[in-house]
Amino acid sequence: MIDIKKIKKIDEIINAEGTILGLYNNGNEFILGSYLNNNLGTVYYSVDFAMLKKYVTSQVTLRQLYLDSKDTIVIVKNRTNTDSFIKEDLADSLELGDNLFSEISSGIRNDNFFQKYFGD
Repeated sequence: MIDIKKIKKIDEIINAEGTILGLYNNGNEFILGSYLNNNLGTVYYSVDFAMLKKYVTSQVTLRQLYLDSKDTIVIVKNRTNTDSFIKEDLADSLELGDNLFSEISSGIRNDNFFQKYFGD
């Protein structure tokens, strides 16, 4: 299970007056933090760069990326609490979860992310 006290934010992939999708790491492990609808907080889950590349090249939605994560139990942090949940229980709550990366407004997505991390 992810220890969110040990993760460090390294970039934002989507931001609209706050992080909607952020990239974090804990040593060699990469973690995404996805904002949840209805102010439920942010859910943290593990990814690898191959999975992330599929998302930023619009091959999968954020929801698909989330469900493909190796984590069965995910951590949700809001302003006051940190709780664990079964991953599938939150799949429908991801902000912009059903959108491909290319479908998200260019004003909020980090279009430099792909170049920075994948160099293509």
